[in-house]
Amino acid sequence: MEGLTVVVVDGEERSRAPLLSALRRLGMRALGVDSTYDAVALLDALDTDLVLVHGDVDEATLAPLRRKTLVVQVARAAPVDEVVVELLRVLGRPEAAAALN
Repeated sequence: MEGLTVVVVDGEERSRAPLLSALRRLGMRALGVDSTYDAVALLDALDTDLVLVHGDVDEATLAPLRRKTLVVQVARAAPVDEVVVELLRVLGRPEAAAALN
């Protein structure tokens, strides 16, 4: 997980900040943005491994992101630990996900 770059899309700072902290503790470079539009613009400048969308966003809004990188979408109500576990599973790190679970 060291060195992975993750862009976190979450329009609420109070839910985005703990998620960014958790990802950074795992050794990831995590950047937070408010909207998918900001994430698309950021992807033009960064080599990003994936975008994590924390919240309910429709497929049409996610399409520009999906054309550029891997997108993981999790429900707004999901707690930080469940979001991190899902992210690790998607990244093919089931042993790390199991250790956190």
